[in-house]
Amino acid sequence: MKKIISTVFYLTLLMLALTGRAEITTVEDAIEAENIRINIDASLNGYVTGQECPTCPKIKLKIDRTSQAIRQGKSIHLHQATQLNGKFATLFFNPKTKLVTRIVW
Repeated sequence: MKKIISTVFYLTLLMLALTGRAEITTVEDAIEAENIRINIDASLNGYVTGQECPTCPKIKLKIDRTSQAIRQGKSIHLHQATQLNGKFATLFFNPKTKLVTRIVW
């Protein structure tokens, strides 16, 4: 019994050391933009620009057919989303590729 308890104790210590080496990676990032501009072509490829504040630099992110547009909790087509240019929106994107995953109004 004593040997089992000591084995469990040492295994627990080993697991703590291994979890300390875990690395956190950001899968998705987001900005709340005061006003956005969406530019897309017929194949739904394009970009969106936005600013977090009037004095903040503009951020330009890519859009493709996998990007989603959500207004008041309902999904809308990206071509309809261009009618919301100039409005406040939250842009969710992949920080490595700069590809927008969701635009939420």
